[in-house]
Order: sequence, then structure tokens, then C-alpha cells
Amino acid sequence: DGAAAASLPLSPSGEEADAPIVPAPAPPPAIVRPHPADLRRLSALVDGLRSPDPARRAEGAAALPSIAAALGPRRCVDELLPFLRGVVDDEDEGILAAVAGRLPACVPYLGADPRGYLRGLCEILEALA
Repeated sequence: DGAAAASLPLSPSGEEADAPIVPAPAPPPAIVRPHPADLRRLSALVDGLRSPDPARRAEGAAALPSIAAALGPRRCVDELLPFLRGVVDDEDEGILAAVAGRLPACVPYLGADPRGYLRGLCEILEALA
């Protein structure tokens, strides 16, 4: 087809150029809003992050991506990140490792503009270091 050939990139000699094939970036995960019953469970997991019971704190840390997805970007930045900043004062290294391990999985739920969440995220990471 002549129209398709005309749209191909050409080298200076007029021949088709060997353009590198760059894969498209992966789309962000679909954000699915949980059912109200699931919200109660997620609320319990958030409360568990402050529990004196290490098993409940570990369970809450493991659920951070689910919590972030349920809250949405605005509440993650305004509420979850400041809350986590307080949680990382935990003396239990297992809990700190669990938060550090799950935090990267929360990034897709923080919003498209890193300027909105980068400071809060860095504060948490600095506290974990």
C-alpha cells in the first residue's frame, strides 16, 4: 500500500530506515474499587499497622498495595503516606522490611504526577534507611 509505505521512516538515501523497535510502557494496573465489606477489612488492616501484635502489623504491611488501591491517589498522598511515616518508627525490623518490600507496589496507586507524592515517599524511605 502506497500510503503505508509513505509513512515509514526513510534514511537520507530514501530507503527504509531500520528504526529500533521500542516496546510500549506497561499500562498502570487497573484500579478496582473494593466492595464496602472489603473496605472494613482494609480498615482493619490499616489499624493493624499500629497494633502491638507484630503479626497484625505484618499483615497490614503486606496489604499496603490493596490499601493504596482502595484509597485512590488523593487519599494515598494526603493520608496513607503521612500515616506510614509514623508507622516506620516501628522497632521490629521484620515490620520495617515488610513495609519497605511492599512500598514499591503502592507507587502505581499514588497518581500520575510524582511531584505530588515524591516528598512523602522519600520521607518514608529515609526513615527506613
